[in-house]
Amino acid sequence: MDMQKLEISPSEPIINLKAYTRAVLKNKWWISLVVLTITVLSAHYIAGLPPQYQATTSLLIKPEKDKAISIDDVYILDASKKEYLLTQFEILRSKAIAEEVIDQLDLANDPEFQLNGGGVLSQLKTTFRPLLPAANKKDELTEAQLTQAKKAKLIENFQKRISITPVNNTHVVKISFKSKSAALSAKIANKIADVFIQQQISKQLEVTDNAIVWLKDRLNQLRQDLDNSEFKLQNFRQNENLLDIEGVKSIAADELESLTASYLKAQEKRLSIESTALLVSTSSRDNIEATGSLAEISNHPVIREVKRAEIDAEKNLTLLAQRYGPKHPKIIAANAQLNALRDKLAIEIVKLSQGIEKDLTTAKENEKQLYQQLEKAKQNFQLISNKELSYLKLQHEVEANRKLYDIFLARLKETDIASDFNAGLVQVLDPAEVPLLPSSPNKMLYVGISAIATLILSIMVVITKQAINQQIKTPEEAETALSQKLLCFTPRLKSKYRTSKPGSWFTNSKCRAFAESIRSLRTGIALYNVDQQPKTIAVTSAIQGEGKSSIALNLALAYAPMGKTLLLEADLRRPSLSSALDLKDLNSGLSDVLATNCSIDQAIIRHCDSKLDVLLAGYIAPNPLELLSSNKFKSLLDELATRYDKIVIDTPPVLPVSDSLVLAQLVDSVVYVLRADSSKLNVVNKGLGRLNDADVQIAGVVLNEVNMKNSFFERHYSYTSYEAYPTKVAKA
Repeated sequence: MDMQKLEISPSEPIINLKAYTRAVLKNKWWISLVVLTITVLSAHYIAGLPPQYQATTSLLIKPEKDKAISIDDVYILDASKKEYLLTQFEILRSKAIAEEVIDQLDLANDPEFQLNGGGVLSQLKTTFRPLLPAANKKDELTEAQLTQAKKAKLIENFQKRISITPVNNTHVVKISFKSKSAALSAKIANKIADVFIQQQISKQLEVTDNAIVWLKDRLNQLRQDLDNSEFKLQNFRQNENLLDIEGVKSIAADELESLTASYLKAQEKRLSIESTALLVSTSSRDNIEATGSLAEISNHPVIREVKRAEIDAEKNLTLLAQRYGPKHPKIIAANAQLNALRDKLAIEIVKLSQGIEKDLTTAKENEKQLYQQLEKAKQNFQLISNKELSYLKLQHEVEANRKLYDIFLARLKETDIASDFNAGLVQVLDPAEVPLLPSSPNKMLYVGISAIATLILSIMVVITKQAINQQIKTPEEAETALSQKLLCFTPRLKSKYRTSKPGSWFTNSKCRAFAESIRSLRTGIALYNVDQQPKTIAVTSAIQGEGKSSIALNLALAYAPMGKTLLLEADLRRPSLSSALDLKDLNSGLSDVLATNCSIDQAIIRHCDSKLDVLLAGYIAPNPLELLSSNKFKSLLDELATRYDKIVIDTPPVLPVSDSLVLAQLVDSVVYVLRADSSKLNVVNKGLGRLNDADVQIAGVVLNEVNMKNSFFERHYSYTSYEAYPTKVAKA
């Protein structure tokens, strides 16, 4: 039993499209009847609907206003933007437009717009109105409130009939209105356009008048601001003695620029001398030769001249040394000359070093003086800049006030001139004409929609019913929903065979499909663990009535011809194998062997129609769980395993009791039985969950009593589909 344990997920939803399809096909006549009935009733109702006429007016909302004069309007909107067009559509649907049209055409007194509804719905409202709390509150309203509510209802009804449709990629919008009267629909559509245009013009004139008043008030204030700013600028000039601010600032800027350049040169010179002095100071004062090797010293003209004389003296000494000895007067004179030159070189190097330090002191002093002059020039320039900033601020204020004043003055004159000229953004492109044919209802379309909707709803009802029904019906559902291997499924036998003893099903020639399914189960168990064939096989189920005992019995009968086989009835609470095998008057069984001194040989019986040995449950013990958990039962099972090739154990169901959990720990393989069209998915999963929690390895499941009358099963799952193949051998 080295197979991996499968995880059970009882809460995971299973979507089986094939099952839903079969459910729909199974209920096709019911669906057809419902669709036909609803469609006929809908057609009768739709045929009685009054015709509706729709008239349409086309409006052009221009992207910009036509201009007869080149003066901008105060009331300007960007009509090219999408937001503007959407706003106009909402205005066309607004209550203000609807109310104005209703008042101008006196639609409140038109019979079509009277709120006295008819029909079945209105009669039901009238009948049950006294029972509604809202109706009692409505009776308490005053006459003015009732009138207002009635008008609001009329406007709402009017708005529902309006249809605003923009034409794609244009500034044209179509205004449609539905009415029972063709003439009235055209009249109202045109009136909506007229009212909308008049409101646009009125709004434009109102904005223009308000703008003129506001511009005059604002212009007076701007004149005062301009005078005040000019007065402040003149006072500042006099107080600061500023005749030419640009000339003064230019002189200060030139001075600052000159001092900055001089300071930078002095700083550069100081850094250069400072670098040379640093190199000289880092050389040892006693090491004249090291100091003289510095580039700043060695490149000096005096040093270079002395060094050339020193080199010539060395060459002369070398030539004389080739002729004379060291004490020759010429050699002595040449050495004296060379030493004198070296002393002179040392003296010159010392002088240059001291001169560099003096130059550094002078450069620092010069840099300091220039820095002080530069800072003073900066302060002077900053002072002039501050005065200029204040001056420019006052000057800009004067210019801004003057410019703003001129703009408002020009705008006031333009607005005053253009106030009498109206060129709206909206115009009627095509007025509505009286429609000749009704636009709705499209009775054939409505009937078709009714039929399709009823069909979809009926199918949804069937699918919902199928989804709610958690019974497992097909092998595919069992394998998918349980995440377990399907060992086999057994067909549902005919009634005349089901009433016979289960012990006769496997050998009955009329039950060949059932016998073949049991052989498939035997093969599936063998393939469960090919390397180590199971010897002890427990058969269990979630609850009673799944057919586990019948499966265990017939599985044992299938093993019997292949070797010594024992059928062990371990269901000590509700034994049923004695009845299934038609064995009566038996006084001993498993409980007798475990609880008394009864021997195994006395309890085991041989089934007369086969080579199968059977050990029945025996008497109903009061403590079956203790018996099955005892060491004696374990020893008994071990002893039986030495006698038989296969032991099939009929165990109690998993959920009601724990006997099967104990037995499952002692066997090589467990077969889990569920009944088609009966076993609930949640119940089956709970049983598998208990086995899983007990770390029980399950070989697979058996779907018992599958309804094979369905044509789907006949095509896909028939066990007898191979029986009709010919067996003739071809001639050589």
